[in-house]
Amino acid sequence: MSETITMRNGGAKRCGARSTLLLALLMTTSVWLGVATPAIAGESEAPPTFDIISIEPYGSDPLRASAINDKGRVTGVIIHEVNGQNRAFPFVWSATERLRELPLPPGHTGASAADINNDGDVVGFVTYPDTGLVGYRWRTSLPSFAQLERFRALRNRLPLTISDDGRTIAGQGYSAQDPAWVFDLKTRSLTELRVGLEVVEGINQATDVNAHGLVVGTISTRLPNGNVRPNAFRFKHEAGGGGSMQLLPGPVHDWYWSDASGVNNDGDTVGFLFDFFDQSAAYWDGVTGAFTDLGIASPAELVTNAKAINDKGWIVGWSPNDHPLGLDTPFLWIDGTFYDLNDLAFHQFGGASALYRAHDVNNDGMILAEIVHFQPTLWFEDVVLVPEP
Repeated sequence: MSETITMRNGGAKRCGARSTLLLALLMTTSVWLGVATPAIAGESEAPPTFDIISIEPYGSDPLRASAINDKGRVTGVIIHEVNGQNRAFPFVWSATERLRELPLPPGHTGASAADINNDGDVVGFVTYPDTGLVGYRWRTSLPSFAQLERFRALRNRLPLTISDDGRTIAGQGYSAQDPAWVFDLKTRSLTELRVGLEVVEGINQATDVNAHGLVVGTISTRLPNGNVRPNAFRFKHEAGGGGSMQLLPGPVHDWYWSDASGVNNDGDTVGFLFDFFDQSAAYWDGVTGAFTDLGIASPAELVTNAKAINDKGWIVGWSPNDHPLGLDTPFLWIDGTFYDLNDLAFHQFGGASALYRAHDVNNDGMILAEIVHFQPTLWFEDVVLVPEP
């Protein structure tokens, strides 16, 4: 993923996460009881346990995985050294197909893969030394790839997500002044996501879209007092272009900002909300849009990031813990309870490694996560957690 833009969600939606863990030591694990909240996901269920499948073997070039689809296919980038410089190359992976790099045009200096849908279509961008970042779509089932800039409306726009029917893509512009956008590939119609007529400089990005064309993300708005607030939104993309925009609510006071990073096929949306005292996991109901503060996963720190939600209502993300070196801990939220994913899978490591972030979850409960290993030397790995039968 590029270090030059901000990406959130499940996705190609992180930058430089591993650099903060270079001195991390072993951590102890526990189940978080979290904050008592209303049951969102139906009847109570026991948390699953997980098997761990490696995406990369020890000693390979590092990977940065970004998204997983319902067929268990993962996309992201693998980092190769080319002429003394590290460059990112997009890939797709599954447990049966293993890792396959995606084709790139000549003259590039790297690429990003942000999202993958259930047909295996991948969106991201390619970097060129003269023209900068150019949006691309890879049809991995064919295989083929094409510049999205062949659609004139998509010039200088970066795709971050694609719907399962392959019709809707959405993302952000090059700069903080550019609006988030949604594009209908069938009708070739573009909708810029604005509040009123003003594009307020700040966070403006569409980060996820479900199978019904419901897009979520964050848009910067100007309050009556003149302050700028990033606010979570959802946008119902209509066939043929256009749609309806809704700013998602928060607390009764105005001293907060919110971010939406994931949506399931029922329209349930997750992200985080930052206010006076903490940054807590946030949930918005798919029918009413009503806001629920899910609370803090770890009582030792006042930061929790909810990144993705599946159709079962499982929510994944991460939170710093009380480790003195600030090692993040991944969580699975089910029916009102935060669970440390290390407790559900860590027994397989024997104490020499730790799960530390969870980025995406599919409808089979497979979780895209990261691990830091401490032996035989410090190294990092992206993995898929598969629920045990």
